[in-house]
Amino acid sequence: VVSGTWRLTAGSKPKNTAAGGYHTVISTEGGQVYACGVGAKGRLGHGHEQPAYTPTVVESLKGVTVAG
Repeated sequence: VVSGTWRLTAGSKPKNTAAGGYHTVISTEGGQVYACGVGAKGRLGHGHEQPAYTPTVVESLKGVTVAG
């Protein structure tokens, strides 16, 4: 379990958060998506299976408008 307080990219305000037993996903008002947690089987969308202990931008979704 990873807990704490992190800063997102300057100017990014969280809009939605979804959390499960192994990961957390945050979307921002600007449309970026961040994910952190267990990376097994590519669950975080970062292109590898390593864990992310702090919210990390999901690069594969850059430029994609995220609604919600």
